[in-house]
Formats: sequence, structure tokens, C-alpha cells
Amino acid sequence: MFGKLNHLAITSDHYTLLGMFYRAVFGLKASGDTAREIGAISVGDGYLGMTLIAHDPAGNYFDLSQPGHENRAEVYAKGEWKQETTFSHFALRAREAERVANFYADVFELQARNIPTEDGGYQLTDGRVTMAIVPWKISSFNGAGIEQPGMDHIGFRVPELDAFKAHLDKVAKTNICLAPKPIDFDSEGAARLALLRKCPLGRFQLADPDGTLIDVEAEH
Repeated sequence: MFGKLNHLAITSDHYTLLGMFYRAVFGLKASGDTAREIGAISVGDGYLGMTLIAHDPAGNYFDLSQPGHENRAEVYAKGEWKQETTFSHFALRAREAERVANFYADVFELQARNIPTEDGGYQLTDGRVTMAIVPWKISSFNGAGIEQPGMDHIGFRVPELDAFKAHLDKVAKTNICLAPKPIDFDSEGAARLALLRKCPLGRFQLADPDGTLIDVEAEH
């Protein structure tokens, strides 16, 4: 396989809070470079990092790198490590889902996964992390606030789901600022949660303190 999924990014005014959330809840590791954390924080699971720049045919930005390249720094320069909780997938919504899926399959040689998905959707993988590309349709957001095409949610794989829920509750009680943001607090949120639950790659849904949607599955 020519390419692998390497990193993604979330833009937020509350990046320091989110950095602590993903470290406390999912055990991701940061670079420890406090000078860098004045403006941004990078976290990772030893394989995929979280901190997008040319863009694909739908306008989603991606960034290219290679091992040993001088643009690799922080968690991306540490090499791979193993931990129990890892990224499992992330999902993009695109107006031309087939065209976008063909782009990533042809350019980066990501492989198709034969698993259920939303009608018109595609599942691609680099052998470890899955990239779900689902169609963006106004009808999909029936009852919910309409969102622009782009990243839909990120997914994590945990050793045991009940233990993760207990850990999440403990983190939230220890520091209320790290509590997940409610999703279904109104009818629009309930409709958005129902749409998120259509993803076949997760079993437990939540949102980070900034509202980014997260899907969690247990290790098989």
C-alpha cells in the first residue's frame, strides 16, 4: 500500500482544553513541547496524530509527510508506540462521495472495506485506520441543523466499553470542564445523534467539550 493515514486536525479556540480532554479521556500522548503549546497542541496514539492543508476534490484539506522528513515534529517525530486506546476511524461527508473515495483509493492506494455503510457511502482503510466517506445530503439532516460538507466525526477503539464509560464519568466528575458536551439536549441534537448512530463502526457516541462528534467501539 502506497500511503497510510497519518494525522488529522481540529480547529478550535479552545485547543488547550481539547488537548487535555483527549489526553485525559482517551490516553493520547502529547509532544510535551510547552513552547509549541502556546499556539497549538498535537496528540497521538502512536500511529495517528491529531493537529489538513492542499485539498481533495471536495475541498477537504490534507497534508503530506514521510518518515524522516524535516516537516515532521512533535508526536509525529516520535515514531510509533502501542497503547490500548487508539483511533479507529474518521468520517467525511462529501457531495460527491464516490469521486472523493476514488481519489483516496487511486492516489494513496487505500483499500475498500466490505462493511455496511450509509447508502452511497464508502469505507477505505490503510490496514489499521478506516476513512469513512459518506454522502452529504440535506435530507440526511432532517430534523437537525444542516452542516456543511467536511469532517463528520472521529472514532476511537477502547479495550472495554463499560470500563471506558466509567473512566469518562470519573474524568467529568473530577473536572467539569472536561465533561463531554451534550448532543441530544434538544430535538435537533437528538436528530443529529440518530444520524451519528448510523455509522457501523461505533457503539457509544459523545462529543468533546467543543462539540466535535466522537464514536467509540470496543476492541473485538
